[in-house]
Amino acid sequence: MTYTRASTVPVSYEQAVEHTRAALADQDFGILTEIDVKATFNTKQGYGWMRIWVVGAPSSRTVRCEVPSG
Repeated sequence: MTYTRASTVPVSYEQAVEHTRAALADQDFGILTEIDVKATFNTKQGYGWMRIWVVGAPSSRTVRCEVPSG
């Protein structure tokens, strides 16, 4: 089974990350985790890889429904 999703955008990597952060915030998503794949590969494997940003961003509405209080 293979799952791939890719997009090409006419802005820099940094601008794309900032636009994505803003779009997630506008839709009530909060970023809980981030992985800079290139930096992680460089640290753990000793070589660079393409720039990929992996983000875990659940909707705060969903989190409120799933996390029991008290």
